[in-house]
Amino acid sequence: MIWRVRDFPKLVPARGDFGPAVRELILGDCLADFPVIERSANEQSREIDAVITSGRVDNFKTVLGAGAFERTLPSFMANPVCVPEHQRKLPSGDAPCVGSACRIWRDSDRLLTRTRFALTRVGQDRWLAYRDGHMRMFSVGFKDHEWEKLSGGVERLVDGTIREYSTVPVAGNDDARVLSYVAGRMDYFASQSGDPGERGDMVAATKEMRQQIDRLSRDLADARALFETLAAERSERAGVCDEMEMSDEARERILGIAKRAVS
Repeated sequence: MIWRVRDFPKLVPARGDFGPAVRELILGDCLADFPVIERSANEQSREIDAVITSGRVDNFKTVLGAGAFERTLPSFMANPVCVPEHQRKLPSGDAPCVGSACRIWRDSDRLLTRTRFALTRVGQDRWLAYRDGHMRMFSVGFKDHEWEKLSGGVERLVDGTIREYSTVPVAGNDDARVLSYVAGRMDYFASQSGDPGERGDMVAATKEMRQQIDRLSRDLADARALFETLAAERSERAGVCDEMEMSDEARERILGIAKRAVS
């Protein structure tokens, strides 16, 4: 999916800064196909996709793969609650409910959820933190039944009952994080694919697009300065600077600035 620049009115100043003719020139002629990464966070339904555990060795030298919880997933979906930092009771007395999993699924050794954030006070707080990219990680809360000892002092959970999953500022498992979303404009993006190379390509593409937007912002600032100069000259001649007609030379200069921004 490609988002066109006309879907991002904030990228181009409103009428108070540029006249309609300038906005139409820049948006219509030059930036119609400027690529921006697709959203995966749904702001209307307040949903975010994330990994909550995987088969990698975590910071506690344990392995909590998705297979260990597969037996109990159906019963968990009867009450798929997401809580803040594994808390069952908050000092404030507010309900410790961030939201719930409206979908949960397995991808190899990863367990993934689609979390719908609640309209509770803590749900609203966490939604804003995750939407804006200040928090990104999750953690799974469970009761263990059987472990297997591996080499190097590592233990792998063979069978466990998932009780809840939590929003956390720092997770024990580095994989347990938001899959993809837009924070502000584009602060973080990771592919849903398990291929590390593909994830790296996506992150690199995001960085490049962010640089393009920064360059576009600078060139738009140059365009604004140019038009302010032209407006001042016209004002001196006519005493009026509301809507101005552009000369062919001025139009070509603006086209050049805008085209450089997306080249």
